[in-house]
Amino acid sequence: MNLDLPAADELVLVDNLDTFKLNGFDFVLDLEAEAGHRVKLKSYPYSRSTSFGPRDIEELIFLLRDHPGETFWCSRVRSMFAS
Repeated sequence: MNLDLPAADELVLVDNLDTFKLNGFDFVLDLEAEAGHRVKLKSYPYSRSTSFGPRDIEELIFLLRDHPGETFWCSRVRSMFAS
């Protein structure tokens, strides 16, 4: 799935790939592509009752923008673990 992210958000995602992998997301990077089109969603986490997607990626980017290098879980993953 193509992710049309602003270039700044794309950089946050690329710089924090480990956090996204911990949350169950996997990406394909094309560093030769135009900025904003370098990242494609390869796979995302799935649970019986919860489906994840671009909104969860945006939430993680928002959190990581203010706290680079820290590990975060998106709210749906936290809710899933809590239940």
